[in-house]
Order: sequence, then C-alpha cells, then structure tokens
Amino acid sequence: MSTWSKKISSCEQKKIITFFKKNIGQSIRNKYLKFFHKQKDLTISLFTNNTLLLQGNQNAIEKFKSIFFNSYLNKTIKKSNAKFINYNEPYIGCDEVGVGDYYGPIVTCACYLEQKDSIMLEKFGVTDSKLISDNKILKLFEVLSPKIKHCVSVCDNKTYNRLHHKYKNNKIILTLLHNKTLVSLKKNINNSSAKIIMDEFTSAQIYDRYLKIINPKNYAKVDFFQTKAEKDFLAVACASIFARAIFLLEIKKMEEKITMKIPLGSSKKSEIIRLGKYLFQHGQLEEFAKLDFKPITNEITNK
Repeated sequence: MSTWSKKISSCEQKKIITFFKKNIGQSIRNKYLKFFHKQKDLTISLFTNNTLLLQGNQNAIEKFKSIFFNSYLNKTIKKSNAKFINYNEPYIGCDEVGVGDYYGPIVTCACYLEQKDSIMLEKFGVTDSKLISDNKILKLFEVLSPKIKHCVSVCDNKTYNRLHHKYKNNKIILTLLHNKTLVSLKKNINNSSAKIIMDEFTSAQIYDRYLKIINPKNYAKVDFFQTKAEKDFLAVACASIFARAIFLLEIKKMEEKITMKIPLGSSKKSEIIRLGKYLFQHGQLEEFAKLDFKPITNEITNK
C-alpha cells in the first residue's frame, strides 16, 4: 500500500468534500478527522490540521492527484444564472434519454467541449434539458449539433428487448451504449487525454463491473460520475439536449408509422395501456415498447 499527504487550503478542502458530498455520511470515529471516504483501491482522509492523506493503490493515488490538483481544482465557477462548473481544458460530457419511457428508444450522447464551445453554448442558453421545452430542444439541436463535436447511439426497442433478455439488467445496456458512444467520439477528436464526465446512473465500481460483463473490444475510461451532472457541467447539459432531440425525432418517426400519438414520460397510465393494447393486437408491441416494464406489459398482454 502506498501513501501520500499534503497540506491543502480551505478552498481545496471544500472542493474535494463537495465532489464526494454523497459520501460525507460515512462514519468518522477519529476526532482528528473532518472528512473520510473509502473506496475499493483508495482511502481519503482529511484531518483537522488541514492535512490530506491518501492511502491505497499507487495508480489510484496518482489518478486522484492528477484529477484534483491538475484539473478539478483548476475549475472556475461561472457567475451566471446557470452556475456551470467550467473546465480550463477540453472535456467530454455524456447523458442518456428514454430510460423512464415505456415507448421509444434509449439514446445516449457524448459531447466534447473546448473553451470556445462553452462560451457559445452559454450564449445560446443551454441548460439541463428537463428545464427546456421540447420545441426549444429541437431548435437548439438544429443550430448547435453542426458546431459541437458529439456522438449519439440509438437503441431501438427491438434491440433493447433482445439485450434485456440477454443481460436482465437495463443498466448493463446503458453501460454498453455509453461505452459505444464514447469510443466513437474519442476516435473523432484529437485529444486522447480529455476527461470524461458522466451523469451517474450507477457507481464507478459497478460501471466497471458491467464493462467486464459486456467485454467490449474497446472501452473508454470514465473519469467522473456525478448525480445530476447536467446541472453542473455544460458538456453533460449539451449531451442531454442532443439526446432528447434525437429521442423526439425517433418518436416522431414511430408516430408516423402508426398514425397515432405516443404517450411519453408522465403521461396517464390509461393512455399508455390503450396504445399498448392496440400495438399488441397488431403484433407491434416489441417494436415500440420496453417490455421489461412488467406491470404495464402484463396489463397490456393480460398476463
């Protein structure tokens, strides 16, 4: 086991604690500790004398140092309504759409931002897609998608149902899609060292475990997992908008195919069931729906 320690400023302490804030609840029995976080290959201890102590695998320690003292602690907070955390270096943000919808595909998107891109996106009012109307999302996508380096993966319902039958876990499917998207994007940018930030749908350890299950030919290492990352990181917000736009365009194609409106998100359950019964009667349910939503699928198919 390796160790590394350093006296750090109150500002540095605050930023480290904020990053790991969901873990602050871990038990601290040492009265000289103000913060403690333990993961598989690294233990982080912050003492009351302002000393930061890292213990664990040397690679994990070096990664922590490179991320927090070369990158993360160099971020600046934009003094705007959006309050985005903005890197001083190019980075990648990724998000997904469609996970909670019974109908329609799952879409993952990864966006690569440089400083000039961040300035442009803020001028266009880019923010979390959940705070923007679908019409504005489509307009933003039309204007911004040619200007921002990005990659999108669309998992249609038939493919989703086949993958779910194989893996029995939709988070493994999300891992597969995100990795595919990130690998494709990294091939198209001239920056192999760009950090990757993902809106957290699972922990870093479990994400790595899912990758081992999938065993892809190539994989992209995600540097940060953060809940609601689209609220803090502009690249993730941009990815959420692009993914939502593609999702809406795919839904439009599906609606044109059956000449019916497809209920989304928080639509009334009765509307979802009514359309489902129609699709089931016409042998199209698997093509339009995520069948692992068992209570809804069972009610539609009378099981």
